[in-house]
Amino acid sequence: MRLLAAVLLSCAGCGWLQAPDAAFAEESARLENDPPALGPLKLTRLRIDPPRMAPEERGGIDVSAMIWAEAALGPARLVFHGPDHFGLRRDGVLGRWKLHPDLPHLRSIAAALQSSRRPAGVAVWQVGLVEQTEAAVREEYVKDAAGRPVRAAAQFTLRRPSAALPWTVSAE
Repeated sequence: MRLLAAVLLSCAGCGWLQAPDAAFAEESARLENDPPALGPLKLTRLRIDPPRMAPEERGGIDVSAMIWAEAALGPARLVFHGPDHFGLRRDGVLGRWKLHPDLPHLRSIAAALQSSRRPAGVAVWQVGLVEQTEAAVREEYVKDAAGRPVRAAAQFTLRRPSAALPWTVSAE
């Protein structure tokens, strides 16, 4: 009996006894409290709604969740709202679960906005992902000394034929 208790106690520190949904709750709280940098994208805020989890496959779970994220994107700020994906993975059967912010939609939109030829002076991009192939964007500009925007806000759409292809800007 003592041996069983010792084995269970030693396994408590590994991921074997931790349910994936409990691991997601713990890990998402960690990410929300300390948003990570994703390459050139520096997350400043992140909120993750309750997820939908696919069945475990090869030690990992694809997690889809609605997110609200703010990030520094060069001199501008990106505010994103929409569904995106995380990877909940562990190293081996006894490994602890770790939440990896894959966030392919956020990353691809950030890359498209950075590479697009938008007017200078963008202060904020507000992006709402309509579906995997369409995102609505509102572009706000920096303000002059009197507090007026140097240009009227613009709206446009990012589109792509499929989730595997890059975004293109469609002017409104």
